[in-house]
Amino acid sequence: MILPAQTKFKRARANCRALLFCVVTGVLAATAPLPAQAGHGNQHRQERAEGGARQHDRSDAGGAARAAATAESRYGGTVLKVDRQGDGYSVRILLPDGTVKNVTVEAGD
Repeated sequence: MILPAQTKFKRARANCRALLFCVVTGVLAATAPLPAQAGHGNQHRQERAEGGARQHDRSDAGGAARAAATAESRYGGTVLKVDRQGDGYSVRILLPDGTVKNVTVEAGD
């Protein structure tokens, strides 16, 4: 079937628009934050630090939070993980220079 030149042009333009719409929609979907991750930042890390101790012993959650706060104030950076270790806590910290440091915080500190 032979189509007039104007009809071919309209069909090609419609195909380009559809392709452009698909590309833009795909890029927006790929770069949009997931609802569960949006806006949690440091609050999420703090909850994880406290949650590690809370899973093992609910009465000890305050101690883990204090250990995390102590380690942050001593070394700066961000607390990644807090684990109960004997009479104290093992705290993993992401330092501002990008390195990860494991420190031990005594329960009385």
